[in-house]
Amino acid sequence: MITACTVDEDTGARQTLRSLLQDQEVTILGETDSGRKVVPLVKEHHPDLLLIETQLPGLSGVQVADALQALDAPPLLVFVTSFVEHSLAAFACGALDYLLKPVSPERLAKALQRAGERLAERHAYWKAQQESAEQTRPSRRLLSIHEPYKVTLIPIEEIAYAEAKGNHTMVHTTEKEYQTPYNLAKLETKLPQDTFLRIHKSYLVNLLTIRELHYLGSGSYQVRLSNMTEMLPVSRRHGAALRSRLR
Repeated sequence: MITACTVDEDTGARQTLRSLLQDQEVTILGETDSGRKVVPLVKEHHPDLLLIETQLPGLSGVQVADALQALDAPPLLVFVTSFVEHSLAAFACGALDYLLKPVSPERLAKALQRAGERLAERHAYWKAQQESAEQTRPSRRLLSIHEPYKVTLIPIEEIAYAEAKGNHTMVHTTEKEYQTPYNLAKLETKLPQDTFLRIHKSYLVNLLTIRELHYLGSGSYQVRLSNMTEMLPVSRRHGAALRSRLR
């Protein structure tokens, strides 16, 4: 789903555009009526798309577009205006599209389709860059969590355990937790098998952090990890492998 912010001095125009975008299932993160407020708005909300009028108080839409290029990840730009004469300047500063008011739903849908395609290209590019960096990373072992325009690097030795939650997996270190986009099986392939072991369908633990192993009977166990008061379950299926590794 595309996220967007809108910029127009005319309150009625913003309301009309908001309604059109909501009909297209675009999430509106924020809006403003001034060119000088755009950069702070974008820094706060990080929208995928900015729909902006060319004539604004403070800074013109084209001036705003130039200012946004200084950001690490500027949003895609679509101008929505009554002034046809600024189209060349708009495209020169990287606009994705230039829509004339009143905007029809069909014309807006085409612009949003182009935005979705461009965002998919961006995501594929960043993912390829991240994977390339991961392959050439120095020998220090790190887990990389990929997000749009961001990679979080976690030293593997700091990971105590991972916990499956729905379609995501939470990675727990001694100080905090991180949500990853991987399922537990995928995460298991990214962590060294000499250190990490699946102990349950929902848990993967760093063997070096295990401090206590409690036998519950009938082949079931629980483990306590460093700096933890709670116990993690060990299923019967994984109990034998855990005992073998701990020896």
